[in-house]
Amino acid sequence: MQLCGTYGVFSAVAAGYTRDQFTALAVIGDTDGPIAPCGTCRQVIIELGGSELTIRLGNLNGAIRDTTAREQLPDAFYL
Repeated sequence: MQLCGTYGVFSAVAAGYTRDQFTALAVIGDTDGPIAPCGTCRQVIIELGGSELTIRLGNLNGAIRDTTAREQLPDAFYL
């Protein structure tokens, strides 16, 4: 089973967390290298988590790369 990265953000927001309470989000997959969130997830993450939210990309082999929501979606739009 897989869940997109937005489910983690939606769950936290539904539980009452606000943007300033997020410190990081991890995206992990069974891939050759660190996996990145899909385009829809990137937009939702930046809207609900903020552009400077740290995103830790990883895979099941232990490869890790840290980035930010802004780096993942440099031309994001804001509502």
